[in-house]
Amino acid sequence: MPGTRLARYDSHVEKPRNRRIWHAEADRLCDMLDEAGAWQTAVRIRVTRGRALDHRPEGSAFDYRPAPDDTPPLDAALAVLRHRRLERLGPGE
Repeated sequence: MPGTRLARYDSHVEKPRNRRIWHAEADRLCDMLDEAGAWQTAVRIRVTRGRALDHRPEGSAFDYRPAPDDTPPLDAALAVLRHRRLERLGPGE
């Protein structure tokens, strides 16, 4: 989309940082990771989500700290997923 800036999830950081993942986007995110061949990342996210829901069923999001191998596919999938969400919402949302 011309003129639209994508959030960068691939910037280099020395220390891994948590990613906030919304429960509403977790299933699609894991599907995208599976399709990209990052099934281990998808499994780890599903387990983390399950634990978060067990701990706080009313929660809307959970934090996930990716392993170094998880970071590239996770950041790419999050960028695409959230860009698509912004496209659906339209400008100013």
